[in-house]
Amino acid sequence: MKTLLKKIHWNVKINILYVAAITVLALFLCDKYMILHEEKIKYEELSQKYKVALYEEKIDSNIESEDVKDEIIKMYHTNPQYSNLIDKMIEFEYLDFLITMSESYDYNWTLFASIIYCESGFNSNAYNPSGAKGLMQLTKWVYTKDSDPFNEYQNIFLGITYFHNLSENFRNKRYSKRDLLQFTIASYNCGYGTVIKSQKIAYENGNNELKFTEVMNFLPEETVQYVTNVMKIYTDLSGTRI
Repeated sequence: MKTLLKKIHWNVKINILYVAAITVLALFLCDKYMILHEEKIKYEELSQKYKVALYEEKIDSNIESEDVKDEIIKMYHTNPQYSNLIDKMIEFEYLDFLITMSESYDYNWTLFASIIYCESGFNSNAYNPSGAKGLMQLTKWVYTKDSDPFNEYQNIFLGITYFHNLSENFRNKRYSKRDLLQFTIASYNCGYGTVIKSQKIAYENGNNELKFTEVMNFLPEETVQYVTNVMKIYTDLSGTRI
């Protein structure tokens, strides 16, 4: 009996020591994790400050307008997921002209920056086998034989003018501001005629042809995705909620 009690007592001691050792190890590892976590946070903060400093230096050297500089810096802080796009905007030599053309038609310039990014990734030499060319991927219906779609100034001028004219085609009906913009973007992608046809089919199926969400199922899937992409980038960058 005494032998059994000693054995039990010994086993209890071993278990207590084992638990104590595990506890000490856990506390040690936890402490190490917290130190590493804190160091990681410090590194990320320093890295972020360094990136911001580089952005501000690049913006100062490439963009003249102080308002645009402030706007782009704000974009970087609030939308770091678009750093690749913001980089391209900063390095884009024709940004001032893009802004001027946008404002001449009363548009926020980030809308057309978003369209250019989705169309060509800011590549002025972009060419699509379908015949679309340049920054805004102009088709032969948009540019004339006397114009050069690979010329950045001409491409921006013709693209924004064409977009505005498409928008005007929808203004004879009572669209919401958001629906008007979505239908215009859709028309830019697949053509005005395709959008009108889709609206007609939607109406015949009992849907409201003036609501993009009720017409989108009758539009090409690629166009719906295009509108979604452009709208998301535009609203994120501009802070506009339509």
